[in-house]
Amino acid sequence: MYNHRVQVFASDGSFIQQIGGFREPAGIAVVPDGRIFVADSGNKCIKIFDAHWRYLGKFGADLLKTPWYLAVDTASHRLFVSDFRNNAVHAFDLDGNSLFKIASDDPRERLFSGPRGLAVDQSGNLLVADCYTNSVLTFDSSGRYISTFRTDQPHSDRRLHQPSGLAFNAEGTALALSDKSGVRFVRPDGHWLARLGEATAFRTGNEVVGGWFRDP
Repeated sequence: MYNHRVQVFASDGSFIQQIGGFREPAGIAVVPDGRIFVADSGNKCIKIFDAHWRYLGKFGADLLKTPWYLAVDTASHRLFVSDFRNNAVHAFDLDGNSLFKIASDDPRERLFSGPRGLAVDQSGNLLVADCYTNSVLTFDSSGRYISTFRTDQPHSDRRLHQPSGLAFNAEGTALALSDKSGVRFVRPDGHWLARLGEATAFRTGNEVVGGWFRDP
């Protein structure tokens, strides 16, 4: 992100190429026709590339403040974008046309507080990791609110701590959720399954000691 580039690797980890021209790129999504969408956070837009990383265009600059994560609903042909500092999630069609925004109509009552990771379940519902409320919110494909889950027990290793990335397994039965303490596995309704990794123990200069992840 902070190197202002996208790097491409093969499935075996070997480096293929890097693409510049970004300012703090964040989320990446690939749509069924092979096009690649990149959230260019610092430039406040979504950039589009073909499957060979040839630039095709951009959209969203008139709506987005800090586009962060992306998710594609292949059934409805929609792209969802979390707008971190705008406390909103935007829905676009795959041609970049704005469809709707999920956010509170009252600025005094925010629906989100730092939305980050996005995932679409097998029913087409959208899950949003809301960083500063330590929760995950679920909406239907039209943006209507369904539910919220969180784990609030103080000092519990199951407590969410600024959740960010979301991803379903292939069957859609488990949700991987990254936060500052590692990676959690939960059911789509938030029921606890397992945890991968440990919280960072301490730091020595720039070196992280004790712990598997550093803000995964």
